[in-house]
Amino acid sequence: ERAIVNTDVEPGDYLRIGVWHHPVADVERGIRNREFLGNLQTNRVRVCLTGDVHEMRRELINYWHDDRMHVIGAGSFGSKGQDLSEGSPRLYNLLEIERDFSRIRVHTRQQPKPNGAWKGWKEWPMPGHEEAGLSYFDIHLTR
Repeated sequence: ERAIVNTDVEPGDYLRIGVWHHPVADVERGIRNREFLGNLQTNRVRVCLTGDVHEMRRELINYWHDDRMHVIGAGSFGSKGQDLSEGSPRLYNLLEIERDFSRIRVHTRQQPKPNGAWKGWKEWPMPGHEEAGLSYFDIHLTR
């Protein structure tokens, strides 16, 4: 609110992103009381970034409403081998946000070997190519 009052920024000219540690959809590690999500949605938070996921996930909260909220699990960047899900590499995301906030491209990166190089994690479906995967997915935001 202070940013709007102190500048000429209109409410539609910015993108609200929520960030916290525990995932909202994971039964074991997740937040059990999800009531706070409604408050975030009421205050126009459109995207949430969560940690402690230990696998790549993406969810859409209240996908049928105009105030739906995209939830992106941040992966397992600093996890030790015993903390990773079986077969999961260390993962992180890099967000590429369009200047008009119409789209967010989420680039997923993996580290297949401990202390090894990072590269794209090609796990997202490539339209028209069942055998191939993309190392990113897009979130299209509506105003």
